Amino acid sequence: MKVYPNPSVNDYVNLMVNPDLLREKNDDTCILLRNHDGKVVYRQSIPTNTFCNKISLNERFNSGMYILELHSPYGKSLEKLVIE
Repeated sequence: MKVYPNPSVNDYVNLMVNPDLLREKNDDTCILLRNHDGKVVYRQSIPTNTFCNKISLNERFNSGMYILELHSPYGKSLEKLVIE
């Protein structure tokens, strides 16, 4: 998974996801955003028929370091995300 722009200065980030994590249609693929305490502050299901997804951050997140996780029945991917 690639996340950009990173650091994020706007109200969105883009995800480029490995197609192997999105094989076949399923309802179990989602992204999680965790704060520095490990608390999930955002959760979104993502469609399995796309390889790029734009996530709107709105203005609900404080500046800082976050961990963006992609969970799929076929694997898991983690990326650090800085929100300015």
